[in-house]
Amino acid sequence: MKMFWLSFADDNASLGAAVVEANSVADALSQASRRGINPGGEVAAVEVPAEYFDRLRPYRNRLMSRAECERVFGPSMPAEHIYEQGTIVNQEPGL
Repeated sequence: MKMFWLSFADDNASLGAAVVEANSVADALSQASRRGINPGGEVAAVEVPAEYFDRLRPYRNRLMSRAECERVFGPSMPAEHIYEQGTIVNQEPGL
């Protein structure tokens, strides 16, 4: 199984981020919705490289605020390291 970092935002602000284990970006978004951790908006979905699995595993399956992400990972993590290959997804309402 793969691991995905999902970063949610709307036109005004960050809506938070979530780490989800899934088979694809679509599956990760579906899992986030099922778990109630998809706040909507646009999503930057990034497959997490294996070397980050252990560091991110304790934060799986919950929505983290931007402040919490910066406190836990620092202001540039994971953006600087894993956003290079991200995918931006405009979600339909209700996803």
